[in-house]
Amino acid sequence: MGKLITASILDSYDWLMHCPSHLRDKAFKQIVDQLNRTPYDLDPAIKRGMQFESLVCANLDTESREEFIGKFAEKTTPKIGIFWDKCRGGRQQAKVSKTVAIDGIDYYFYGKRDIAFYNKTIDIKTTGDFKGPKYYLDKNQHAIYIYCTEIEPFDYLIAEFDDVIGTAVDVMVVDATMPYALAEERCISKVKEFINFLGTDDELLKAYNTKFCRQGW
Repeated sequence: MGKLITASILDSYDWLMHCPSHLRDKAFKQIVDQLNRTPYDLDPAIKRGMQFESLVCANLDTESREEFIGKFAEKTTPKIGIFWDKCRGGRQQAKVSKTVAIDGIDYYFYGKRDIAFYNKTIDIKTTGDFKGPKYYLDKNQHAIYIYCTEIEPFDYLIAEFDDVIGTAVDVMVVDATMPYALAEERCISKVKEFINFLGTDDELLKAYNTKFCRQGW
């Protein structure tokens, strides 16, 4: 199968490399905890995202567009209907994977497409502060999924929340479509960077090999 590679571990590595200096200790602890699979409590933002995605997915294929919008809180933006427009009829939580030899070692790219069509992937996100398209285009998720599936069209579909009123007040679409060749180049290059980084710290490398890549993950 190979050594496990996920978008989240590569994103944590990128954050560690590029975060402000005053956040570096926190970023380092984050990647250490991920590599060791340390249990953690879900923060409110993660819970919000999970609850929102569950509500979207539970009502896509059983409700009309009007009924779908009505499932959300009273002050939710009517733009929430974009999720119905774009996601209805797609396969949910479709697994993607690919084993690739890099520098003589097999790596296993793995993830789940939130909404999978034969010709497009849609990933559902929530945020309390939309930082613009670049924040999402810098992520590794779309590159990995395009590399695994060879399906180039990819949208991040983002609900921006007002956490005071507790509901979505805007919806944005970020087109992260990328040519397959570029996705392949980006994935391989990023894995090499990540593995080189782990090689600078024996404890991190050990955690990656024995905990993060353990059998039965």
